[in-house]
Amino acid sequence: MERSGNGTTYYVPCKVNGLPLKMLFDTGADDVSMSLSEAAFMLKNGYLTENDLGRTTYYSIANGDAVEGMEINLREIEIGGLKLRNVKASIIKTLSAPLLLGQSAIQRLGPIQINGNKLIILNGESNKTDREYYLDAFQYNESKEYNLAIQSCKKGISIATSNKVRASLYFELGCAYHGNGDLNNAVDAYRTSLHYDLSSLTAYNLGVNYFELENNTQAYSAFKQCLNIMQSHKSEYLSGTEAACLSYMSEIDRKEGRLYDAERNALKSISIDPHSQTFFTLGEVYQEKKDYKKAVHYFELGVAFEPYRLSNVIYYSRMGVLQLGELSEYELGLSNIEKAIDIWDDRVTRKGRSYIPDDLNAAAYLAALVAADFYLFSDDVELSVKYLDKALEIRGDTAPPSFMSEMEQSLKRKLSAFSPYLFEKYMIN
Repeated sequence: MERSGNGTTYYVPCKVNGLPLKMLFDTGADDVSMSLSEAAFMLKNGYLTENDLGRTTYYSIANGDAVEGMEINLREIEIGGLKLRNVKASIIKTLSAPLLLGQSAIQRLGPIQINGNKLIILNGESNKTDREYYLDAFQYNESKEYNLAIQSCKKGISIATSNKVRASLYFELGCAYHGNGDLNNAVDAYRTSLHYDLSSLTAYNLGVNYFELENNTQAYSAFKQCLNIMQSHKSEYLSGTEAACLSYMSEIDRKEGRLYDAERNALKSISIDPHSQTFFTLGEVYQEKKDYKKAVHYFELGVAFEPYRLSNVIYYSRMGVLQLGELSEYELGLSNIEKAIDIWDDRVTRKGRSYIPDDLNAAAYLAALVAADFYLFSDDVELSVKYLDKALEIRGDTAPPSFMSEMEQSLKRKLSAFSPYLFEKYMIN
């Protein structure tokens, strides 16, 4: 610490939300506090946000006066390598109030000693309980610091004395591995958590990991286990988990050709908690059953959740193709194809082609080809050319699926018959 000018107090070097500061070490102050000028600087430069600000209140200062202030939350204070998260603090609405490190932070350092200008923090790892390691891991996962969460979980597991806490630690360990993309270790952690304590949420997370690993059999089994566990824990809190399990099961049923089960599980999921992906799955089920009217209906319900989401390129394209080719709803079909292309154009303009997955490029490409084909059939060569050019722009240098390539070549040949210019444009190469 640095001794103050009068030699009776000390300043502690620290970082507040990443901003290096020196705070007056004050065991008599209840909270960490700062002046209005310091708070204004932090707000202006992004070290504080409006979400960190709380209610207005009044504080007693050293001379006994009451001054107006505001409660705030400091997301992180780092002292000597220790990081304290979500520390209660206050802004004193004067320009000259000192920057104080008060008890809201000091107490959370644990046992301390002061030796001259040395602040010795005695909060060694051996002092922590398994429950404290669990709370640390939970906070690390919430802030997406997954490697730190893994470390806390392993330390907590090594000293855990109760199966309940041990199960919670393994659950957080699974969440951390999943956050790091290590799905196999996440599966092992979730399975171990279930061994110590059955939990519907853990079974659900296990199912999601298996699903992402494309292990549909194990995923389906985990989701069924989750539903069975929830039978004895019915509550509004769990309804979303129940609906999600049924939605995943519906998707697996569809992929494996069990269309009746897929339809039943999707409809039940929607009756509990409607979700866009479940509507899309149901639309795909009806498309495979050749009930195109219902397929379009459920695709429409799905995109309505968030009409301009990038992934909706697929579903606008599917609706347009079905409406033009199967339902003779030409105006609606062309409108949906245009929406698919507009969303694709918007994302390319804002982010660039590299941010668009291949399946979305393929969907937008197909939408443009189908529109070009429709207008050619309607003898509108100008619009057909427009949409074929758009299809070629979307395709870029990537190789399209074979049926699209054949459709593209057919359109080029047909259009080239209309004029030498179009022949030269499409057929020379």
